Amino acid sequence: MVNPKARNIIAFHKSFLNSIRLTGRMFEIGMIIDYKRRSLRLFQDVLLAPKLLVRGKLHFFPHRIKGAKEVRNLFKGIKNRGSVQ
Repeated sequence: MVNPKARNIIAFHKSFLNSIRLTGRMFEIGMIIDYKRRSLRLFQDVLLAPKLLVRGKLHFFPHRIKGAKEVRNLFKGIKNRGSVQ
């Protein structure tokens, strides 16, 4: 059983790793959406997003990288070993 104080930390870590698994790199908006969904803190920091978009700090689509497929394969290999849920 997970300590209730650690639930948001675990949600953040899972969202971070999921972002890397899906895109091969950190995709901020995707990670934020996933974290908000997992933590149920849907409206926390909602006023910060427009400022970050205007400054060019957030992008609607992830940047493509070479080797994204290899990164996904790394996650598959780890999952097959039972280390990642």
